[in-house]
Amino acid sequence: MESMVLFEKGKETWWYGMEERYIESLQLSFKDEKYLKKQLCLCTMIDMGEIGCFNRNQLENILNEIKDEYQIVGIPRGIIVGRGYEGENFQRIMEIQIPIALKH
Repeated sequence: MESMVLFEKGKETWWYGMEERYIESLQLSFKDEKYLKKQLCLCTMIDMGEIGCFNRNQLENILNEIKDEYQIVGIPRGIIVGRGYEGENFQRIMEIQIPIALKH
């Protein structure tokens, strides 16, 4: 199970994510299920910093940088893949996944 966020226009919606194959094999059901389709994604990692310090401009900068070469075809999402201290600095590492299609 992963902590994930959907970056919709002007808001962030947090979810717990799990691959469908695990849900089926464990015969789990959830009240508010939301499915993300398999999709080609451009991925990168960012440091979200301390809790409460995430700056959405990091995501906006990434989206602006790729818009000339890729068509964004879905809602960008993020998955927290690690957190901990490096020295005295607390870091939260998030994988950003941006659903794309190549521009022709």
